[in-house]
Amino acid sequence: MEATIRIKLTDTGRKANLLAGGSASREQSIKVPFESPEFRKVVELGTLANDAPYLDFTGCYDPGFDHLPTAAEAISVVETNRAEKLAEKEREVAERYARWLTVVQDKKTIERTHTINGVQVKSTFTPDWPSAYDNPVLDLPETKMWLAELAIVNEEAERFNTEAMTVAKIKREEAEKITAAKEQNRRDALGLQEGELDLSVEENALTSVPYGCWKSHNRAKNWLATIAVDPSKPGGFDRVFHAKARGDYYYLIDRLNVGDAIEFGADYYSGSGRKSPTRWYGIVIRKTNTMLVVKQTTTGKAACKAAAKIKPPDVADQVEAGIARINSEGAIVPSDN
Repeated sequence: MEATIRIKLTDTGRKANLLAGGSASREQSIKVPFESPEFRKVVELGTLANDAPYLDFTGCYDPGFDHLPTAAEAISVVETNRAEKLAEKEREVAERYARWLTVVQDKKTIERTHTINGVQVKSTFTPDWPSAYDNPVLDLPETKMWLAELAIVNEEAERFNTEAMTVAKIKREEAEKITAAKEQNRRDALGLQEGELDLSVEENALTSVPYGCWKSHNRAKNWLATIAVDPSKPGGFDRVFHAKARGDYYYLIDRLNVGDAIEFGADYYSGSGRKSPTRWYGIVIRKTNTMLVVKQTTTGKAACKAAAKIKPPDVADQVEAGIARINSEGAIVPSDN
């Protein structure tokens, strides 16, 4: 039986091997007979391949030889290389341990702040470990004691913060109820029914629009249009667009009438040209010098159908004058005012 040592030659070693009558191959095999003193070393350092000792020294991080070495020379290099790697690993372990130990000794932490409704409450703390993949000092008594102290501090902070969040939530809910009550009182005073939205008007121009129906960007398109079903037109609607206003105003509504089916449109175009559309459909319920009352519908067709239920213009004029109004079914009824 014989053992095999696989090594690799540098370019200089390949040339030397060629001049010596060898193959000049980068990888070379050295045979070690059973009787050789190096045979035991190959068995000790290497593995078994086909039931024979085998020592591979051709890895990318293994050094190359400038000449074809003897078995003893190759084994010596292997032992030196492995000893250096082991020493390097031990240095890395010692350095890593020292870094972790410094965190414990200096009690280095990361502070995590908490803010509730704009008010900063108690912070929590976590150890500022060098990394998360291992922790070689966790079993030290001083580490366990420090972590226990941090746990107590954090638990107290969490209890305090939970109570603070509960109080803040109650206050927020109370504020929301007050705001909702004020809004309902405002709507009741204006005679608004459920589902109706009042838009503010100044100088016969809208100073507000339904939420999300205006995109303030140079790649955006915004419009307000009176619509009627027309399958031959884009989107299936004939649109009469209302002029855009300037300054703090959105649209001029001098040509907008009670009973009109309307469409608010707002399209935003990304830099690549992708469109993000927003549509709002509804009917005009009431129109005054200071307010436009509209009721949203699910689709443009639904708006047109609702508008078709409104009676002749003279009745619509009564609605505009405040003598009558349109109920949730689209019918004309006496005004509540």
